[in-house]
Amino acid sequence: MLLFRKAYIDDQWLGTSAAYSIKASYDWIRDPGNTVDWWKLCWNSLNVPKSSFIYWAVMLGRLLTRDRLAKMGGPTSMECYLCQGADESHGHLFFECDFSRKCSDLMQQKLTIRLNPRALVEWNKRGRRLSILRRRMVCACYVMLVYLIWQARNKPRTMLSVIHPKVIVQQAIQAVSIRFWARNKAPIKEEDISWLNSLRAS
Repeated sequence: MLLFRKAYIDDQWLGTSAAYSIKASYDWIRDPGNTVDWWKLCWNSLNVPKSSFIYWAVMLGRLLTRDRLAKMGGPTSMECYLCQGADESHGHLFFECDFSRKCSDLMQQKLTIRLNPRALVEWNKRGRRLSILRRRMVCACYVMLVYLIWQARNKPRTMLSVIHPKVIVQQAIQAVSIRFWARNKAPIKEEDISWLNSLRAS
């Protein structure tokens, strides 16, 4: 209450003639933080919601990777669960790990694009030669891929030996395609329809 009293001086809100409002008081009291440039990828309407949450956690470095668990006094082994070739961290898991890199390469083949998956935001800004629909589909597929790689990482080792990057990529594209066809009401260009049909066939 004392904090609000400081903002309300001589019957004037924030020392101006502006009228008091709940919105103005909320904006004043909260930490504005920094605007991030990846929010459009995270909250793309073509994303499956659970994949958006995991992508958000990845971008904030909040997943319980082995390097974070070790800092919390967890397991001493920091070996990557998917490749056993390096210490597991957010940076390694997405997409330096051999397993996740194979997934990314296969994804790019299916989507007929070339990009650095760690620079997806920059690619989305620069990729003006592609239609908005294709850019949004590519971004949604990569967000889903991040989710499925994290899911694969959490499977028991006996299950992990069965999972192939091709299966993960197919699951990612299929999940995003199903969501797109269920939600889309706008007309689609011929070249985009043929591209979408090629994803269905693959």
